Amino acid sequence: MIVLFGISVIVFLMIRLIPGDAVAIMLGANTEVTPERIAAMRGALGLDRPLLEQYWVWLSHALRGDFVSRFGPDAR
Repeated sequence: MIVLFGISVIVFLMIRLIPGDAVAIMLGANTEVTPERIAAMRGALGLDRPLLEQYWVWLSHALRGDFVSRFGPDAR
């Protein structure tokens, strides 16, 4: 059980430590990208939450087999 927990922490951190800003990559090099739009996208992805909360949400979805990213107000 401890090994599985350790592996889940490592996988989560590897995803978060990939170089580059995921939101900037998703929005692309569009000149219409504003700081407000970046903040909105971070909120939609949950990247504005504390790291521990992000891990808990990621782990709870992974344990249910829910690996699909959801966007918008109905995101779980």
